[in-house]
This record gives sequence, structure tokens and C-alpha cells, in this order.
Amino acid sequence: MTGLIFDFNGTLFADADKQEIAWRQFAQNYAKKELLDQEFDDHVHGQNAELTLNYWFERVLSQKEIDEFSEQKEVIYRELCVSDAKNFHLLRGAPAFLDELQARHVPMTIATASAQKNVEFFFDAFNLTKWFNIEDVVFDDGTMKGKPDPDPFLRTCLVSAESGRIVENRLRSLSCQIIQAIFLERNLR
Repeated sequence: MTGLIFDFNGTLFADADKQEIAWRQFAQNYAKKELLDQEFDDHVHGQNAELTLNYWFERVLSQKEIDEFSEQKEVIYRELCVSDAKNFHLLRGAPAFLDELQARHVPMTIATASAQKNVEFFFDAFNLTKWFNIEDVVFDDGTMKGKPDPDPFLRTCLVSAESGRIVENRLRSLSCQIIQAIFLERNLR
């Protein structure tokens, strides 16, 4: 193995509860919606903010609206993270695992549906620069397709498809083998 691509949320940091609370609170306060569990799973988990917000507001939002609404939701999310000091840390074993990978000179990066401000928030809170270069991280910049589309993983340049591996926690996402096959096909063209 010559490299790893981590999907950050759920693989290195357990935050599903905070994501769900923040999105549900946002949906209630701004979109005036109560979300069913299936609806939440279909339109929030692994999706970029544009897809989620357009679904909730039942129209195509302007980029300005998407940016503003996204940040309002993320403020709620970050406050929930910080207020839960007991659970605001990398998953048990993750720092030692990352240290071992680094000691073996295994290239690593992150491909996440999180926005840039959250990526910066995580880098600051968890000292991720110890293992990752923030410049190599793929995040939701407003143009990335949401999962299960492999776009977030395909955008990484640090890890090759031939020998890299994807660390993903969502069963709904495409299997790593399928993503790697697409990645390999696109990079061989």
C-alpha cells in the first residue's frame, strides 16, 4: 500500500450525532421542516450543502444563499463539537495509527464533504498538521459532487489508485473497490 485517503467524519472523528442535531436544528429554524430519518439519510449524509439545501428549500438556491445557510448550520455544528469536550477528540487509536503510518512514510490525505471552515476548525482542534498537509485535503468547495459519487476521492492527487486505499465509514457510499476502479480508469486516460 502506498497511500490512504480518509473520509474524516466518522473515520477519524465521531460526530454523526452533532451533524444530525445541527442539520435538524437548522432545518427546523430556517427551512421550517421536520425531517424523517430516511429523508435525512438520503439527503444529508455524505451530501454537499448545495444538494441538501436545494432539497430542503425545494428550489435552486443562489451561491450566496448556499454559503450563508451553510455557514449558519456549521456555526451550530462547531458549537456542539466544542461544548462536548468529553467527545471532542480523534477516535481512540487514530493518533497512534496515524503516527505509525507517518513513521512508515505512507502518504495520507483527507477527502471530506465538510466545508473549508470546518476543515480548518478540525486542523486547529486536533493538530492535524502533524499528519496531513491541509493543502492536499479535498473538501466541499461548492463544486464537488456528494457521495456516493466518487468525486471527493477522485480529486485527490496525493494517492494513486493502483496502490492507494480509501478509508470510508458509510455503507451507503460506493465500495472502495468500485471507487478505485473509477479512479484508476479516469487517471489512465
